[in-house]
Amino acid sequence: MLNVNATDEPLTVLLAPQYFDGRFNGIGRVAEAIHDALRRTGQVVDIWSANDPKTAVGPLGKDRAFGRRYFCMMVAAALQPPRQIRLVACLHLGLAPVARLLAWRRCPYFVFLHGIEAWRPVRMRAGWGLRGADLLVANSHHTLARFRESNPDLAALPAVVTPLGVAGAPPIRPGSDCPPTVLTVTRLTKSDRYKNIRVLIDAFRLLVDDVPNARLVVVGEGDDRADLEEYATKLPAGQVVFTGRISDEALELWWQQASVFALPSENEGFGLVYAEAMARAVPCVCGNRDAAREVVIDGETGFAVDPRSSGEVVDALRRILTDPPLRERMRRAARERFDLCFTKTRFEVRFSETMRRHELVRGPAGES
Repeated sequence: MLNVNATDEPLTVLLAPQYFDGRFNGIGRVAEAIHDALRRTGQVVDIWSANDPKTAVGPLGKDRAFGRRYFCMMVAAALQPPRQIRLVACLHLGLAPVARLLAWRRCPYFVFLHGIEAWRPVRMRAGWGLRGADLLVANSHHTLARFRESNPDLAALPAVVTPLGVAGAPPIRPGSDCPPTVLTVTRLTKSDRYKNIRVLIDAFRLLVDDVPNARLVVVGEGDDRADLEEYATKLPAGQVVFTGRISDEALELWWQQASVFALPSENEGFGLVYAEAMARAVPCVCGNRDAAREVVIDGETGFAVDPRSSGEVVDALRRILTDPPLRERMRRAARERFDLCFTKTRFEVRFSETMRRHELVRGPAGES
């Protein structure tokens, strides 16, 4: 490992798929959190975005955007002038070759593993980039285990698990005039059908027999939305609401009315949205086949169920919605677990400590 010279400018180059578009997606929010964590250790951070257009970056400063021109990004890394760089932070394994070229004979680098893209055999170019990394950082034990299972030739690379965190929010308690509301927030794309929104709709059809005034609110957009809306037409009008993509302020209004958050996905690398629900003291129903089990504690902060079983999903929803004392216990437990484990500050401290422990940065310790 390359040693860090404490007298040099503490400059980090952060390689991200996207950063300047408002950070609506999960990886973008992780990029922002890692940026802030690196700043916590005293680093000056330059951002290189792979997918944002050049116009996303202002004329001043040293941030760069490459507009999906990956070859140009690799050339820029290879031709980077001899400027002092202390660390390269690579936030997607697909950008690992860029990280290796940029760090070449200059500094250490780490690669962050998020989820589904790490659960299949990586391409040769990405493998080359990963093999040079000083550290792999995974967001969950599930992600790291599946990465090693799918890539046995890379299983010996040094790696650590650092669970994520999200910004806090005031705990909510729906008013008595608010109907029992099942909320889900996700991408509605054909490539993301593993999130099992159809299973959730099937479960909701069964739920209304016992909770006739319940409603299901689906927040999100994508090329599968029209088909999902058609799939839900057998339910009475107004009982299933598709909002499309909405502002943070509009989403917060739906959180304020949520009785339970449900996303029976089976391929979550971490599941930031479960932590966001717990920040608001909303119990969760999640799948039991992925990393959501590391966020949601089954029977305490919600239920982890077979994500392909509408019967198990409806049983979990029914228990939460029809048992007020249970729901209240889960509300309190969800918020307590969020405060203990998944705040943005907790993540920044964990991440900063990981960087220092592996001698990738030197800087002041964060306060928890």
